[in-house]
Amino acid sequence: MKYQKITFIIFFIALLCSCIDKPCPVLQKLDKSYGWPGGYFQGDWEDYYICARSYNKGGFFDDAILALDKAIKQRDKDQWRARTYGMHFVDYFPHREKGYSYFQKGLFHKAKIELETSISQEPSDKGYFYLDQVRKQMMKQTIHTVSKPQLIIHGPDEIWTNKSSVIVSGTVTDNQLVSKIMIGSLPFYVQSAGKHIHFKKALFLHEDTHPITITAQNLLNGKTQK
Repeated sequence: MKYQKITFIIFFIALLCSCIDKPCPVLQKLDKSYGWPGGYFQGDWEDYYICARSYNKGGFFDDAILALDKAIKQRDKDQWRARTYGMHFVDYFPHREKGYSYFQKGLFHKAKIELETSISQEPSDKGYFYLDQVRKQMMKQTIHTVSKPQLIIHGPDEIWTNKSSVIVSGTVTDNQLVSKIMIGSLPFYVQSAGKHIHFKKALFLHEDTHPITITAQNLLNGKTQK
């Protein structure tokens, strides 16, 4: 009877230990450590997210994906200022990080799905940036001729003004996705590359005649300048 009790206790302890999450493994590269930074590991979504971001930073993309899967299983949605406990918040973007991991592995279709999921849940400049990089690589695999964007300027190419500012506007169209617009030396903010981009920008000029050069570029670096 006593032997049975001891056996049961040992079995219970072994079962309990098997249920406790072990910290993410620490991986080494060029004398630097990546993974769990140390301290108490609770095995919650934040812990796995910390590990995954560290793995991505070190180039351990398979390990990052495994850690992100565990984080997503507990908390699925990307979110600015996700509450961890009390008044402690972190920016939590597991789908974006997973998309980045797939992108670095060259798995562009999987990367696109994760990045689009991230943006649909919580838009971010970083998410749009990597989605554009994924689209660029996917187009490179299928497109062999680079197009030039079609640029329509709403107004004259040269402006004479005695006002403190003038408005320059127009439209750029390209099936290879417009990614960059320059108005003179000033960039126009394009959050995400698209087939049709409308631009409008106020220029502050001194009284004189001012030639305005506008440059449009697509994801494959095709350019048009007027």
